[in-house]
Amino acid sequence: MENENSGQESRELIAVRQVPVIEENLLEARKAVEARIADALAMACTEETYKAVKKIRSDLRKEYADLEARRKAVKAAILAPYDKFEDAYKENIGDFYTNADKKLKARIDEVEDGLRAQKETEVRAHFDQCRVTFGIDPDLVSFERSGVKVTISASTGALKAKATEYLSRIAGDLELIETQDHKDEVMAEYRKTLDVSTAVLTVKQRHEEAEQERKRREAEEAAKAAEQDSSPVSTSIPVTEPSPASAPVPDPVSEVLPFTMDDVHHGTPDYPENCDTSYVPFAQDAAVPFGEADF
Repeated sequence: MENENSGQESRELIAVRQVPVIEENLLEARKAVEARIADALAMACTEETYKAVKKIRSDLRKEYADLEARRKAVKAAILAPYDKFEDAYKENIGDFYTNADKKLKARIDEVEDGLRAQKETEVRAHFDQCRVTFGIDPDLVSFERSGVKVTISASTGALKAKATEYLSRIAGDLELIETQDHKDEVMAEYRKTLDVSTAVLTVKQRHEEAEQERKRREAEEAAKAAEQDSSPVSTSIPVTEPSPASAPVPDPVSEVLPFTMDDVHHGTPDYPENCDTSYVPFAQDAAVPFGEADF
């Protein structure tokens, strides 16, 4: 009902009271021009007719220019009232309504921003409380990373439920990570994406690749060892010349000829008679030991 009244008011404010009446006889003029053009085209192409056809074309061009000028004058006369109306419309309606809409939108945005900020503060507090309850490290997740988008249309309860669901999933992921063999590595990968499946798979692939690399190296080392064992071994014995320092040194005692006690008392070519026997070097295998009592 309100829209109908608004439309009725608009029709009363803007209405065409009298439609412009334009008198014309354009169809008759066209028929006359067609006849003149047909006559010109029917003429033979000679030097005499050439000038006549050229004159007809020149007359038609002048007539067309005059008609165009008249058409524009009629249009201007018809549009003059409309242009006056359009100026009044723009000043009193167009610009006024546009400016009013901008002001009202700014006011609405201001109110919505305040309501949104108030709602976000409440949801953030709920998020932080749930994070403490689940025992989640604040450096791991943040409200911005949760994907909870606060809008005017969304209810506070729905936003809190979404935050709780998100943190519950994170807590479940952390419990799963604790059961992994390489939980520290999985945790490091999990921090990047908060996707536990991707984190576990990444670490598993990494260790599988490392194990394959270890087996490959062991196979290479075993092949090298087998190759060395199967190579021929040289049986030649190196001949080394004895060094002068290793030659046997003769024992001066062993070089002394064996002698008897008679040789000592009666003399020998090397030891004269009645010599001092305390300085006589005896052989190690001397048959008769002696001392000062034997002299």
